[in-house]
Amino acid sequence: MLTLKDERFRVMNELISGMRILKLYGWELGFEDIINQIRVKEIQMIRRTQAAMVALIVEFKLAPFLMSVAAFYCYVLINPTHILTARTAFVGISVISDLGMAFALVPQIFSGVFQSLVSVGRMNSFLNSDEIDPYINREPDKLASSDLCLSIKNGYFAWVKSSAEEDQKTNLTAADGDQKKPIHKKRFVLRNINISVKKGHLLIIIGPVGSGKSTLLYALLGQLIKLNGEVTVIGKVAYVPQQAWILNASIRKNILFTKPFKNKKYEEVLKACALTYDLNVLPAGDETEIGEKGINLSGGQKQRISIARACYASADVYFFDDPLSAVDVHVGSHLFKHVIGHKGLLADRTRILVTHNVSYLPYADRVIVLKDGMVAEQGTYNELVRESQVFAELVNQLKAQQDKESPGQTRKKADENQDKVKNTDKFKQNAQLIEDEDMRLGAVDWHVYAAYLDAIGYKWPIMILFFSLMSVWFSIKARDWLSVWSGDVPGSDGKISETMRDYRILIYCVLGFGNAVALMLSLTARNYASIEAAALIHMNVLYCILRAPVSFFETTPTGRIVNRFSRDIAIVDVIAAETLHMWMFAVFQLCGTLLAITIEIPIFFAAAAPLSILYYGFQMLYLSLSRQLQRLISVTFSPIFSHFTETFAGISVIRAFEVKDFFVKESCRKLDASIQCSYADLAAERWLTVRLEICGSLILLFASLVMVYYHEQFQGHGEKVGLILTYSLSVTMMLNSIIRTNSQMEISLVSVERLLEYINLPSEAPWKTLQQDIPAEWPEHGGIAFENYSTRYREGLPLVLKSISIVINPGEKVGIVGRTGTGKSSLALALFRVLEAAKGRIVIDNIDIGLIGLHDLRHRLTIIPQDPVLFRGSLRLNLDPLRSFNDKELWRALELAHSKEFVGKLTASDGSKGLSYLVTEGGANLSMGQRQLLCLARALLRKSRILVMDEATAAVDQATDKLIQETIRKEFKHCTVLTIAHRLNTILDYDSKVSAAMGKSEC
Repeated sequence: MLTLKDERFRVMNELISGMRILKLYGWELGFEDIINQIRVKEIQMIRRTQAAMVALIVEFKLAPFLMSVAAFYCYVLINPTHILTARTAFVGISVISDLGMAFALVPQIFSGVFQSLVSVGRMNSFLNSDEIDPYINREPDKLASSDLCLSIKNGYFAWVKSSAEEDQKTNLTAADGDQKKPIHKKRFVLRNINISVKKGHLLIIIGPVGSGKSTLLYALLGQLIKLNGEVTVIGKVAYVPQQAWILNASIRKNILFTKPFKNKKYEEVLKACALTYDLNVLPAGDETEIGEKGINLSGGQKQRISIARACYASADVYFFDDPLSAVDVHVGSHLFKHVIGHKGLLADRTRILVTHNVSYLPYADRVIVLKDGMVAEQGTYNELVRESQVFAELVNQLKAQQDKESPGQTRKKADENQDKVKNTDKFKQNAQLIEDEDMRLGAVDWHVYAAYLDAIGYKWPIMILFFSLMSVWFSIKARDWLSVWSGDVPGSDGKISETMRDYRILIYCVLGFGNAVALMLSLTARNYASIEAAALIHMNVLYCILRAPVSFFETTPTGRIVNRFSRDIAIVDVIAAETLHMWMFAVFQLCGTLLAITIEIPIFFAAAAPLSILYYGFQMLYLSLSRQLQRLISVTFSPIFSHFTETFAGISVIRAFEVKDFFVKESCRKLDASIQCSYADLAAERWLTVRLEICGSLILLFASLVMVYYHEQFQGHGEKVGLILTYSLSVTMMLNSIIRTNSQMEISLVSVERLLEYINLPSEAPWKTLQQDIPAEWPEHGGIAFENYSTRYREGLPLVLKSISIVINPGEKVGIVGRTGTGKSSLALALFRVLEAAKGRIVIDNIDIGLIGLHDLRHRLTIIPQDPVLFRGSLRLNLDPLRSFNDKELWRALELAHSKEFVGKLTASDGSKGLSYLVTEGGANLSMGQRQLLCLARALLRKSRILVMDEATAAVDQATDKLIQETIRKEFKHCTVLTIAHRLNTILDYDSKVSAAMGKSEC
C-alpha cells in the first residue's frame, strides 16, 4: 500500500510541477486517469487491510468473552455445589475486563508494528543505497603541471553502476597507468576522456545534441559514476545549469545563496548580468519574491539570476551549461562580454562554457568538440580551423547562419540601463508572491460534518447506527443476564439444576456472540462508508485541482498541494470515519449504562450532573488547543514537502556550491517546527488523561459511597452491587472514550475541512464549448486577430499586454522578438487562454476564442514551449498521453523531428527500448536538446493549423536548429506559425515580425 501511495504522490508532484504544459496541451484528463487508476489499486489495498483489521478486532473482542464463558462454565461444571455468586462473577468479569482492554489494543499494536516495520525497511533500504563516490581529486600534485586547474585522464563514466555479472558478459579494457579495468560497454555515457584546462583559461565545449556536453560537466562536478580514470579539480566550483534552478525566495536571496551581502560586489554582479534594468521594473526590486521555480520570471531572467548567483560566489572554477541559449542574442553578447569573456567579471577565473553559438569560439583559449560521448577534436580555435577539415566546415556552416543575425553590437539598452537598484521600500506590499497558508480558527464548521456525511451517503450511516445499537444492546443484556445468573438460588440440595445452568450459559453465549456479530457488521459498514467517502473526496479534490487556473499553481507551493493529497487524504482514508464510529459507539454505550445505573440508583444523577460539567470543561479546554495544534501540524507539513521538492530539483547546484549543510539545517528547522506542534499535542493529551482518570475515580467513589450509605437496600443483593460497580468502571472508560474520540473526530475533520478548501477553488473556464457549436475543422485557415487586447497574470497585478492590436493572416509565418521579459511568452499564453482577457478579444478564423471551451481550443492549437517538460513513464506516454495515435504515427513524428535515430538507440536500465523507453522524472536521463526534439515530435503529431514556438530550439545546436526549421517550413507550410526566437536567423525569412516592448507589440 505504501508503494502505491508513493506512486500517487510522485505522479501528483509531477503533475503539479508540469501543470502549465498539461494546460497548454489539454492533457489533464489523461493524467487524471493515471492517478485514478493508482487510486483504485490503493483503495483496494485499504479495503483488504481494513477487512483484516475487522477480523482482528472482532477476534480480540471475542477473546475476553470466551474466557469468561470458559471460566464460569468450568467453575460450575467441576463441582455441582459451585454456585456462581455475585462476588465470583463480577470479580471475574472485572479481571477479564482488564484483560479485554489489553486485548482491544492488540489489533492497533499489530497494525502499528507492521507499518513501522515496513517503514523502517524502506528507510533502511534507502539509507543502505549507494552514495556518490567522491572521486574528484582536490590535491594539486595530481595535476601534470602547476598551472593546470582541472584535468581528466582516461575517463570513463556512467549514470548507473553495472553489476558484476553484466561486467563479465561484455567488457572492454581501458588503460589506466599500469592497471587495466573492465568497463561495461553499454553502461558508460562518456568514454576515453582526456582533457586539461589551465588556470584562468576559457574552455568552450561544442557538439551535436546528445553528444555528452552536459554529461561532461556532471563528470567534472563529481556527479556521475566513474568507471575508470582520474578527475582533478582545484579550487571552489560554481555551476550554472542549462535549466535555471531558482529558489522560492527573493531575487537577492537567490543571488547571495547563503553568502553575506556586500553592496559593491552585489551591484557589480547585477550590472555584469544585465539585471539592474529588470530589478527597476519589478514590483519590489531585488526583494521581489519570484515564486516556486521562478514562475514569476521569464526564462531569460531566471537564467541571468542563475549566472549572477555563480558570479557572486567568487569561485575558482565556473561551469556554464549553455545558459546563454535562454536569452536573446543581444543579452547573450552582453553576458559573454561582461561575465565570461576575457574582459568580463570572471576573466581571471577558469571557465568551462557549453554552447551552440560558434561566434564565441574565437575567444576561447581551448575548444573541445564532443561526439557520441567522446572527445572528437580539441585544441585552440585556430589550430582546429587550420588542422581539422571537419571542424572548419562545421564552424563555417554555422557561422554563415549566425552572420545573418548581425549581432554586431551589444545591446545598447543593456548598457544604458545599468543604473543602481531603486529604493524598493514603497513596493514592499507587492513583493510577496506566495501567501502564507490559511489556517482557520475555532471549531470545525457544521458544514464540514455535513459535507463528510454527504460523501458517505445515507445508506451506510443507517446501517452503522443500527448495528452499533444492536452491539450495545447485546453488551448490556449480557451483563444483566450475568447479574440474573449470579442471583440464582440453589435448591435444598445446595445445587443449581443442570437444565437451568445450561440455559444460563446458552443465553449468555448467544448474547456474547450476538455482540460480536453486530460489532463485525458495524465495523464492516463503517469501512465501506469510509472508503466510499475517501474515494469520492479524493476524486473531487483532484477534479477541482485540475480545473484550477494556472495562477493558482503560480501562487501555491507544490508542497502545500501535495500535503493535501498525502497527509490529509491519509487521515480521511481511515481515521475520520473510524473516530466518528468510535465516538458514536461510546455514546450509545454510555447512554445504555447510565440508564441501567439510574434504574438501580436514581440519586446517581445528582453526582453525574456536576461531573458532566467538569468533563465538558476539560474537553473544551483540550479540544480548543488540540484542534489548533492539528491545524498547525498540517500547515507546517507543507513547507517540509516544498523544501524537499525544491532541494531535490536543485541537488546538482547545491552539491556544486557545497551548501548541502545549509539545506540540511533548513530542512531540520522546518521539521522541528512541525515536531514542536506534535510534541505540544502529545503533552495536551497527557494533560487530559490525568484529569479524566481523576474524574473516573470520583465516579467510582461516589457510586461506592452511595451503596455504603444505602447498604440496607442492597443487603442480600450482591449481584446488584457487583453490576453497579462494573457499570461505574465502564462509565469511566466510556466518558474517557467519548472525550478522546470526540476530540480526535474533530481533529480528523480538520483534514476534511482543508480538502474542502480545494474542492471550492475557483475554476477556469469550461473545457467544452457551451455557447455555440464550432466547426469540426476549425481553425480551417489559421487567421488570428488581437483586437485591442489586454491581459494580466492575476487579478490585482498590472497589465502584461496592453491594448494590442495585431492581425496575422492565414498561413503567415510571424516572428516575435523583443528583450527578455517584454511579454513575448505572454502572447502565447493569451492565445491558449492561460491568461484571460482583461480587455478586448482574440479572434481565430472569425470566432472569438473567449466563447470556446478550453480543451476545444487547446486541442486545436499546438505549442512547443520554452521549457521542455517530460514526465516519468514511457516515451509513448510522453508523446501521446491521451493515446490518440498508433506507433507508426509516433515513429513518423520522431523521424520528422530528427529524433528517430537517437530514440532507436535508447535502452534503459530496466531493458526498455524505443517507445517503451522509461523516461525518468523530468526527463533527467535525456539531454535538454533531446527533450526539446521530443516536444517538437509532440507538435508534429497534432497537425494543427496554428503552431506557436516559444524559443523552442534554444537548447539545440545550430545544425539541428536548421533541420528543425526546415521540417517546420515543410510540415507546417500551410499553417500559421508564431515563433518567439532568440536566434534571429530562424525568423529572417518569415513573412512579418512582431516586436514586443514592455507589454506593447507592433509589427
